[in-house]
Amino acid sequence: ANHSLIYIQNNELHHIKGDKITIGLDDHKRQRDFNKHLIKISNDTAFYLFTDGFIDQFGGGHDKKFMIRNFRKLLSEIHLRKMDTQRIMMQELIDDWMKNQEQIDDMLVFGFRIFE
Repeated sequence: ANHSLIYIQNNELHHIKGDKITIGLDDHKRQRDFNKHLIKISNDTAFYLFTDGFIDQFGGGHDKKFMIRNFRKLLSEIHLRKMDTQRIMMQELIDDWMKNQEQIDDMLVFGFRIFE
């Protein structure tokens, strides 16, 4: 529902963009069903669902958005660590990125790992 899924398997990052439809009923929308994606779990795989708040947050010394490419790079670098450690690293990174900027949106990142 308008949000992406990133998963990392065998150190390869995959990004599945969410469908541009809402969860609730909207009579004006043509598409009413979500696309289905099958992901073969052939090895330990880390999954991340997230809102746009993290990637849209301003900061970085030049008052720019964090951006999706930086978010994907971050996940690629930390995905093998324990989830709690990842949470701490992400919090420290975004706090440093924001410095004195106000948070402009909710920031939700939900990560989990499936072990083969």
